[in-house]
Amino acid sequence: MRSFKTLTHSWKTPRAIHPPKSSQIALPSRTRRHSLHSCAITPGQGPAQAHRDQYHWIDGAESLEKYTRGGYHPVMIGDVLNKRYQIVDKLGHGGYSTVWLARDTQQELYVALKVGISDSRLHETAVLKRLSDLKPRTSSDLVTSSGHDAIPRLLDEFTVRGPNGTHPCYATTPAQCSLSDASRHSLFRLEVAKGSIYIHLGNAMLKSPSSLNSLSVEQLYEKYGRPETVAVSRVDGAPLPHNIPEKAVLPLYLGKKAHSISLAETRLILADFGEAFAPASSTRPCQDCRSPLAARPPEGRFEPPSPLSFSADIRCLAITMWKLVAMKPLFSDEFIPPDAVVAQQVDVLGPLPHPWWRRWQQRHQFFDEDGNSTQGEYASPPLGEAFDAWVQKYRKEFNVGVFSQGEKTAFLQLLRQMLSFDPKDRPTAAEVLESDWVVEWARPDFERSIK
Repeated sequence: MRSFKTLTHSWKTPRAIHPPKSSQIALPSRTRRHSLHSCAITPGQGPAQAHRDQYHWIDGAESLEKYTRGGYHPVMIGDVLNKRYQIVDKLGHGGYSTVWLARDTQQELYVALKVGISDSRLHETAVLKRLSDLKPRTSSDLVTSSGHDAIPRLLDEFTVRGPNGTHPCYATTPAQCSLSDASRHSLFRLEVAKGSIYIHLGNAMLKSPSSLNSLSVEQLYEKYGRPETVAVSRVDGAPLPHNIPEKAVLPLYLGKKAHSISLAETRLILADFGEAFAPASSTRPCQDCRSPLAARPPEGRFEPPSPLSFSADIRCLAITMWKLVAMKPLFSDEFIPPDAVVAQQVDVLGPLPHPWWRRWQQRHQFFDEDGNSTQGEYASPPLGEAFDAWVQKYRKEFNVGVFSQGEKTAFLQLLRQMLSFDPKDRPTAAEVLESDWVVEWARPDFERSIK
């Protein structure tokens, strides 16, 4: 398991129905560009921000208002950065960077080039370097080796100057697509899901094919299509300032569907370490957790000053495990207030710790004094019922493998422990790896995937 605590989540998918909340390094695999992407938004994001919007909103593009002093660096297709990296297409964007597919003209290979907002320090590079330093020179343990191989290699690091300031940049090997993207409207085969439990769904990327670098830029375009751009215009009709590109580039995503991914293809690269930190050397309060609301540990709500630590990662891992096997998320934060997410957690997992329950002033909107739900058909089902309805039913329907009764029991037992409201009740990473479900069912498929 990683020695760093990670708080970020997926590089967001290209061309989202709503503006993405974080970026994603992704590389096309086989199909054309499409527009079926995440519907998730976070508070303060979305197209209808009339009080601050200067530019007409473009579906799938980054926030154009961030092209200002201290913000994004304007990049266009064909630009050459650091006299070396020719911009070929866009891979994604987040609140602190844009990510591009570039051709390294010196090494004749493709890289994922992350360009940060101006005057920022890409903390992520320091984390990648430290994780790389932890890699053993040799290892006979395939599981250990696979974890080390999943850390992306930092290929280059430099800065560029532009109209919005000085921007940190770094290059890594590009990936194909995230497992989160692949699982949208599709289910992983059971052995693939179990072979991928060690990761965060949005931060895990399928490795790009080795044949990619043999393609020229024109051949790449012939195979995957040319970059798609949309003209940028101001809401007030005034001319564009010099510090914003004339066209927005829509990110390229041509990933595989989950059901078409084989066990042999689950060799992954982990991405997005921008919020990682080592609890042994630094502390952060739970209130600073930047996980999506549905995945955020409840201590962030009820014990905000308490230190964030590995127990929060264990809970996020449990939610990832659920996502890998289920058609529907265990908890949802789409278009609902934070208190409704807490109510979902109580419906699924049972009562909150008594001090939290008494402290939760909005509980009367969802429960009576005895803790019974007052939401009727809108209440979420308990964990076991949710598993039958959202996992087994769909897996049988799509013929991608169902859990045996013994595996179901072991899986739910582990999940309940990992999702415990009290952080002290959650198992450690070592205990998760020693659990019945991992030892008897998940690890064998994982080991087969890395041979």
